[in-house]
Amino acid sequence: MNEPADRVAGVMALLARLSTVLDAENARLRRMQLTGLAELIAEKETLTIAYERELAALRREPALLAGLGRERRTALEVAIRDFQTRLATSRRLSASARQVLEDIVRLVASTAAPRAGAPAGYGPGCVAPARQGGALPVALNRRI
Repeated sequence: MNEPADRVAGVMALLARLSTVLDAENARLRRMQLTGLAELIAEKETLTIAYERELAALRREPALLAGLGRERRTALEVAIRDFQTRLATSRRLSASARQVLEDIVRLVASTAAPRAGAPAGYGPGCVAPARQGGALPVALNRRI
């Protein structure tokens, strides 16, 4: 059993799974498809904790990495850079989605507030009477 190679293989397997999860998460964020996103985020968090733990262990033992061949170290470096690129994309898409959702909430809130001085009624320029605990009908489109 080659412990350095096995440990690096474990880190690379975590990176591969994390990359798959990030790709799925990023695809959902691009489509603003929020269903199933919570499960992906939970899995990403679990895998990230394991990845960080393994990476910290490798950093505490530089001799393990030094014992690897150049080709194996290069493969690990490439996998880490690829993961970091995917992670940066995920952060950007998450921030964009958060902004869109916040904008929608503000728009709904401003639309739901009665306009000052507008006559009550149902015609053009009128405000519907306030509802007592009723739901506000809202139509949203997935496209931004």
